Amino acid sequence: MERSVQLLRRVKAEPEYTLVGGILRFETMAKMMQEELGCDVNVPAGDLPQYVAAIGAAGLGHQRLKSLASPETAGVA
Repeated sequence: MERSVQLLRRVKAEPEYTLVGGILRFETMAKMMQEELGCDVNVPAGDLPQYVAAIGAAGLGHQRLKSLASPETAGVA
């Protein structure tokens, strides 16, 4: 958690934060992040935090596969 907060501060991210990832299924973690950041955080309800991250990764993987399959990138890895 501390590393995440440090990174957000280092890149000068501005509030309002939306947090995703499996660990945020636990309400306590979201509350701790909110306290550390000193502002409200948005967390998808229920089990959605873990799925949002997975769907994003799947979307990026799909884009990557499409770019590798396109004729103009043939033979380029």
